[in-house]
Amino acid sequence: MRVRPLPSLACIGALAGLLTSSCGSGQDTTPTASPPTTSAASGTAAVPRDLLGTYERTVTRADITRTTGFRHEGPGQDVPSPGPARLVVARSSITFVVPTPLPPLSIEEDYTATANGHLIINGYAHPDVGSFCGPEIPQNASYTWARTGGAIELRSVRDRCADRDSSLTGTWRRTE
Repeated sequence: MRVRPLPSLACIGALAGLLTSSCGSGQDTTPTASPPTTSAASGTAAVPRDLLGTYERTVTRADITRTTGFRHEGPGQDVPSPGPARLVVARSSITFVVPTPLPPLSIEEDYTATANGHLIINGYAHPDVGSFCGPEIPQNASYTWARTGGAIELRSVRDRCADRDSSLTGTWRRTE
């Protein structure tokens, strides 16, 4: 996982140009889900109500070891640590939060999801605050999701970012 100090405004402009040209901009062959439906009134993508909420799970050493084969840590990146995690699925973003050590690490990503279980991560909402992988790994990814009782299960279909795959794949228990 990568936590970055806040860059200068010049760096943000340069980073935005690099992200647009190199991070997931047509380079990845991630399968795409069928386009989500849109609300005529709002023009925004409809998010399945069963997916929305706040969830928790413990990321285990086994989760992290499972992705060792495609893990490529770059400068300033560390292998994620096992421990508690929270996932907040809102209409406009999906946010992964590691509460410890303080201050909490929060990684927000833009996404789309369909009622038939497809979840597509489109990119980081605030890459200057934190990201799962560095700019050399595409930001976009494809997952499946399924609701079972008070939990959702996320499974990676295609995610070249080992840190995100280790962190997101698993069963998340609903808390709110």
